[in-house]
Parts: sequence; structure tokens; C-alpha cells
Amino acid sequence: MDVRQLRQLEFPQLNDYVYLDHAGATLYSERQLTRVMQELQSGLYGNPHTQARKSAHTSRLVEEARNSVLKHFNTSNQQHAVIFTSGATAAVKILAESFQAGQHGAGLFNYLLDSHTSIVGMREVLRSRGFVVRCSRTELELESATSSSSDGRVLFALPAQCNFSGRKLDLSIVDRLKANNKDAYVLLDAASFAATCPLDLTACSADFVCLSFYKMFGYPTGLGALIVRLDRVANGESVLKKAYFGGGTVQAMVPSGSFVQQSPDLAAGFEDGTINYLSILAVRHGLWALEQLGGGMQQISQRVFRLAQYLARRLSELRHSDGSPVCLLYTDNDYTDWTKQGGIVAFNLVRCDGSFVGYSDLSSRAENYRIQLRVGCFCNVGACQRYLDITDEQLLANLRAGHVCGDGVDLVDGRPTGAVRASFGYMSDESDADALVAMVTDNFVITKPMPVFSAAAASAPLMSMSRDELANLCRGGQSAASKAAAESHWPHLGRIFLYPVKSCAAFEVAASWPVDRRGFHLDRHWMVVNESGLCLTMKREPRLSQIRPFLDLQRRLLILNSPISDQNAVVPMDAGHQTAALCLHSRVCGSRVRLLDCGQAAADWLHSVVGYPCRLVRQDGDRLAKTGEQAISLANEQQFLLLNEASVAHLLDCIGPESPLDLSQLVARFRANLVVRGCQPMSEESWTRLSIGGRQFAAHGVCTRCDMIGIDQDTGESTIEPMRTLSQMKGGALKFGLYVSATASDNTTDKAAKFELSVGDAVIAE
Repeated sequence: MDVRQLRQLEFPQLNDYVYLDHAGATLYSERQLTRVMQELQSGLYGNPHTQARKSAHTSRLVEEARNSVLKHFNTSNQQHAVIFTSGATAAVKILAESFQAGQHGAGLFNYLLDSHTSIVGMREVLRSRGFVVRCSRTELELESATSSSSDGRVLFALPAQCNFSGRKLDLSIVDRLKANNKDAYVLLDAASFAATCPLDLTACSADFVCLSFYKMFGYPTGLGALIVRLDRVANGESVLKKAYFGGGTVQAMVPSGSFVQQSPDLAAGFEDGTINYLSILAVRHGLWALEQLGGGMQQISQRVFRLAQYLARRLSELRHSDGSPVCLLYTDNDYTDWTKQGGIVAFNLVRCDGSFVGYSDLSSRAENYRIQLRVGCFCNVGACQRYLDITDEQLLANLRAGHVCGDGVDLVDGRPTGAVRASFGYMSDESDADALVAMVTDNFVITKPMPVFSAAAASAPLMSMSRDELANLCRGGQSAASKAAAESHWPHLGRIFLYPVKSCAAFEVAASWPVDRRGFHLDRHWMVVNESGLCLTMKREPRLSQIRPFLDLQRRLLILNSPISDQNAVVPMDAGHQTAALCLHSRVCGSRVRLLDCGQAAADWLHSVVGYPCRLVRQDGDRLAKTGEQAISLANEQQFLLLNEASVAHLLDCIGPESPLDLSQLVARFRANLVVRGCQPMSEESWTRLSIGGRQFAAHGVCTRCDMIGIDQDTGESTIEPMRTLSQMKGGALKFGLYVSATASDNTTDKAAKFELSVGDAVIAE
């Protein structure tokens, strides 16, 4: 069966999605799940700790699963034992807590720099137990290390394959380490390696091997193993000794005293409590899928290598219009040998001027193309340091700058804090690589110079120009941006928008609207949450674009309309006090917010529009903006987002005459509150403060856009524009629009409106 046919029959989830995160978790097949379900439906399985026939049958199947795992790694229960765990991390935690230094002094723990965080985490446990801890930066440094600093046992920890770059370790190092160091033991982290590569435990003398099954065959998750070489732990003084005991791991104990006799069976002695026996039954079917559908591990290994080689070559060939490279690959071997490189490609993108594209920006763009990648350091900070040339001091500086593991801070002082990783599984094919290359080409390869306005013109104080001077500035220019600037001789507030329900359609103000301490009165005052209380956004639920709010201040009503429903939802603005007043909490941009439920009638209407249960809630209490001490509503960052219509028109010029959007539609994509007219294109990016209608506002920097701007505000459909052109116009960055807030002089502590802004108000900026 060729891969295309395999994908159609076994992986329908790939019909409209490109999945390139197999190193994080690979996919399960249709027949694999069918076999699991058939087994569960055809039998009765009891707790293995129960002395009953069905439980005994379950125990036999668990032992069959252990033997299947050992057979997969070319060994048997005579040479190795399988301890089932919740994953590779739990496996190394067990080893860290139970590995004994021996009788002759402190032990030594030595690990490679580019080890997974789970391996590095062992150092804290072992150090607390008296071990000497050493980090080696290279295999050569590791081999040159001896146990002279310790008279006890030595435990080496090695990644069989780097989960950052896909570099494979020469496993012959295991024998050399044990030969050169007395009483040495080796832990092989095979979580990444075993997912796509054959591992022969008869040929490899590693004493401990950790792995996670979801990386190998997708299902079940939450299950892994620690494989232990028996001849190294069964003779003489115990190498592994655990203090804790739970149900199923003891033969006898005295509750009121100190006597306990733990199980002599190695696996049973470490599997505290009831094992995850139903998931363990599924392991045999996952291994079957690797052999029967994947063609065996050697074929899988060669296949994913060829795909990584193909993607690496195509990315390396990309060039900007000036000939500069688009992609910086992180690799040690140039993808020439499948025995040295796995199915992983790690990279960052570079602009024409040599600056980096942030990985969060690329990931967001990929999501718009229905491509899943992994970004960051992939829980391997050491490899991230090595490949990106990040020092320990820079790591700490990044932390002080606000970057922590797993966040979206992808650049600090222009340097990347992580990378992008594309990884392949046995069900991947070249079309996945082609889709990624096409996305990068569409969005990040500069193929033509963008029309720009001179720095002098952009920084000119337009509000001080005479009408004749303004006419001279725009005379002869036929661009949309020039026309937009010429339509109004003086900067003013051209349009006002509110978004009463977060991530739903806009409500445009015809004349004026009150401002309170959070920004526009009732702007982003409500939001839609699912049954778990999580905020729904238009990016995740396009049908929210169909919900159009209307605010009736006189009758204090929020009215929701949608073409999907024959009726409107009418919600009192104070709903939550008069209704059941269900109080709950959710998160908006990481900050916790208190909310009040708006009642069952609104929830029923939303259900009919969205298609599944959800509820309307409103803000109760203030939030603070990330920058400054301004009170804000349920908006992401600040009280107001300001848009310069001339800048939007400039972007429209850059898109060109083939643009599917007109000026008004393009303005709508950026979901601004304040749209100003009569200013120079892009001039707003240098503003630090401004006055609108005589009221003072502070600027808080340019807004970093997400893929929301790629969503049609009328239909909820995703489009490539304007993200592609904005990225090229900005040299790869998605920054557009200005965050502003009312200054302290205009703030008030009460909730009443403090002033109004009107369409036509004069705008003076500095």
C-alpha cells in the first residue's frame, strides 16, 4: 500500500490538515483504533490485583503486552523487564528516585547538554541524594569524563536522538562509557528515537531505556515505559531501591510498625497502584500498526529521513529577491545519512536585512494554512542553546525580559529564543513538506519591493501643514493612500467601532459614544464561553462572525442578531444581577477575569447559532492592561486600538489591484476602535501621545497582529491576505495599528462616563 492510499484509508484526519508535529505526538490509524475497540467490546477486563478469573485474564494480556514491547526491541523477558509508567518523564523520575550510589561513596550523574528537560530534571533529585552532578556539552567531553570525582556508581544519561534537531547518537558510545568508567550505568532516552527508528537492545547495552508510546503510534497517551536490563540490577547489591510502596507493590507489611516486604518482581515492585491496564492492552495494536501499516521500523526510519532531507533541501533553496537566504537550518550532518539524522527539520526564517522572523509569527501563519508545527525549544533548552548560540547569561537575560518556557516571546533584542520544528511520521508524504514550503513562500519570501513612503513625509507634522501644502504633497499621487490622506485636509476621527461581545461582529457608532474608565462604554463587555468556561474566539469559532450586536443605551439592552437565527437575542445590560447571577472565572490573554452569566435565554440563542452549548457572560470587576495601570475591558491589551486609514490604504496599494478587499473591508479586518483620517501613512507608529477632541491619550506601541486579520469579518472564512502582504511590507513582522489609552488626567474612579468622543473630532499627534 502506498502512502497516499494509506492516508486515505487510515488517516482521514489528514484530508484537510497538514500535521508536522510527529516528534511531539504521532497519529493513530483507523484500523489500530478499530482493533483496540473490538478487543475492549468483546471481553470483560478486571483489575489485575483482583483474584478472579477475568482479572487473571487481564493480567495475562498485560504480560503479553510487556513481551510484545520487548520483542519490538529485539529482546525478551529473560534479558529485560518492562516497567509501565505514565510516560518517559515518569520513567526517568522513577530512576532518579531509586538509583543507588553504592556502598563506596557518592554517586555521579553525568548527562549531555542537549538532553530533554525530563533528563535534566533528574539532577535535582540525584543531587539532593548526595550525587555529584555534571553536564557534558559534547559526546567527546562525556567520554573523557571519568568517575574519579566519585567512588560510587556512575549514571550516564544520553538522548538516542535529539528531539530538537533529529541528530542521532552513535549508540556504540554506550559500550565505551561502560568500559572506561568503573561501575557505570547508562540511561538511554529513546522517547524521540524509538518513535521512528529501530532499537536493538541485544546490540545496545544500555541499562535503562525510557520511552513514550504516544510518540510511537499515537494511542494510547499517558503511557510509557522504563525498560531495565536485568543482569545489571539483579546481582549483588541492589542498584534500584524505592522507599515508597503502594497497592500491588508489596508482599507484606505491618501498618503500625516499620516492617515491609516489597515484591521481588522488578516490574511489579515499581508499578504502584492499579496499572493503566486498558491502555496497556492497546499497546499490542500500536506495535502491529508500526509493522503492518508502517512497514517496520527500518523502513519508517528511512522514509522519515528522506522527507526531512527533501524539506531541508527545499527550505535551503528559498531566496529573497536580493538573493539572500530565507531559512537558517539547525543541523549537524546536512541530511546526508539516515543513520545519523532522523525525520526532524529545525529552522528559523530570516528577512532580507538579516533579522529573524519570530517563530510565533510563523506558527500563527501556518495555522491559517491548516498546518501544525512545533515552535520554541521543544523542552530541550540545552540543544536550543547549542544550535542558536545562546549563553547561560542570555538565558537568564531572556527570563528577566519576560520570556519563560512555552510562551510566545520568540525574539529578545532581535535574537530568537527558540526555533520552528517540522517532524514526520510514517504516514507523512512530500505533500506535507510542499505545503509548508508554499506557506513560507507566500508569507515570508520577499519577491518584489513594497511601495513605501519616505521617512520625511511619514514623520512630517501633517496637522501643521496648510491646505495648499497638503495638496502639493498629494498632487500627482494616484495611490489609495494618497487619496485617503487628501480626502480630509485635517486629521480627525473618521470612524468609531465597538465590539460589545468579544470576537463577534463590530458595532459602528454613527455620531458619538461615551468613554468610561475601561475605554469605550460597553466595548468588549461581554464574551462567549464554552461549557468549560473557556473564551471562544473567531479564530476558533468562525460562526461568531455571524453574531452582530446592537447597543440600545436608552432601554439598556444588548440585542444580538444573526442570519443563522430567525429571532434576536435581547439581553438586559445588567443581566447577571437580575438572573441566576452565576459567577465564574475565565482567562483573557493570560489574566484571570471574573464574569457573570447572562442567563439561559441568551445561552439557548447562542447554542442555536454556534451549534453547541455555550453561554454569554459579562465582565464583573476590572482588569489591568499589561502595559501601565489602565483599567481595561475584555480587550486583549489596551483600552483602544487606533487605525490610520491612510496606512490601511497604503497596505491596499501594496496588495495591488488584484486585492479581493476594498478599503472598508480591509479596515474591518483590523478590528480597531478609532479610525483616524487625514494623517500620513504609517506616521502613527512614531506617535507617543495624541489629543482627540481635546482629550489626551497615551500611545503604547504598535499592535502585533495574529491571524485574526486573515478572517473575513462577514463570513468567518480564512484568507491569505492581508497577512501575506503585511508581512512583506513589514519585513516579516505582523505589526499594524496603535494601542492607546486615556491618560491619567482623564481617568476617573467611578464607572460613569467621563467624556464622549465623536466622529469628526480633531486629532493632534506627537
